[in-house]
Amino acid sequence: SQEAVGVTVSKGVMTIRRTLTHERKYTLKNASSRERRMLVEHPITYGAELTSPAKFEEKTDAVYLFATKLPAAGETTLSVRERTPVSETVVLTQQKLESLAYYSTSGEIPAKIRAALEKAIGFRKAVDARQSELARLEERRKDRISEQDRVRLNLEAAGNETQQGKEYLRKMGVLDGEIEALVAGIDGARKALADAKEELSRYLSSLSIE
Repeated sequence: SQEAVGVTVSKGVMTIRRTLTHERKYTLKNASSRERRMLVEHPITYGAELTSPAKFEEKTDAVYLFATKLPAAGETTLSVRERTPVSETVVLTQQKLESLAYYSTSGEIPAKIRAALEKAIGFRKAVDARQSELARLEERRKDRISEQDRVRLNLEAAGNETQQGKEYLRKMGVLDGEIEALVAGIDGARKALADAKEELSRYLSSLSIE
């Protein structure tokens, strides 16, 4: 099992400290009519601290030896618990919307940090929206350029002086105008995206909560 024992945020880096508890239960049954003294050999969990039982009979590099009394014609249970401290480091500026949403609703995260993450989600949504708009404009520009290439080939086949050729020339002009407008829109979208990313980074990088 695991339990969060502390969460802090420093300059946009969230550290979650947890305790992992490893538990193993041994059930011993005595078919004899007399009490017996048993030794249980338990493998040591690397890096863990023994929390229960409080004492052991012997310890090697690999195992604990626990002594226990086994009643006549009865049974007993020995529970061994070991505890390992672990920590998780989360660089908030690198997290996607789904990750921020997860941490902002996690019960192991303190309320004041969840509130700060909720605010960060607003900035992250703005970044994602700007990114989507930029991708839409770039795809539109790509389509218009492809259409322009197709019209140019048709124009070369029809000739400039034919009626059909003049129609293709008109379409080329319209497409030129659309592409110029899209290029301007893409420049604006890129700046808006950069600004949104900067706002998110500035907010998260300055975030420090004990």
